[in-house]
Amino acid sequence: MNKLFNVLLFFTFVAILCVPQLYGQRTGKIAGVVSDKTTGEAIPFANIFVDGTSLGAASDIDGNYVIINVPPGVYRITGSVVGYQKQTVTDVRVNVDFTTRLNFQLSTGAVDLPTIVVQGERNPLIRQDLTNPTVAITEEAIQ
Repeated sequence: MNKLFNVLLFFTFVAILCVPQLYGQRTGKIAGVVSDKTTGEAIPFANIFVDGTSLGAASDIDGNYVIINVPPGVYRITGSVVGYQKQTVTDVRVNVDFTTRLNFQLSTGAVDLPTIVVQGERNPLIRQDLTNPTVAITEEAIQ
């Protein structure tokens, strides 16, 4: 009985020591700094994201960012913030248990927005779709 207890105790210790290794980390991370290309100052709250995934991060007040739990592979990483040109870095390799350093230096740029045309619609004085005639009198009609 004592020998059986020792064997069970041995396998219990082996299991305790080996199981955490089986569930070791299987991802890497991407970290770096986002700064202005001309002045070198940190850019806070810039968006950094891994294209084609839902992974990303925002830079802190000092321009630092960290994207964790990135599966190993080769990715395209994009950095953007309002008032700066978007920058994309291709062929970024992420390895298991390593931190890939990737710094962004963004150039200032104009934000191009499409033209918006606002049109107002006036009510006609006599609506053709009503069976009873209704007249809308406006200030222009009174003058």
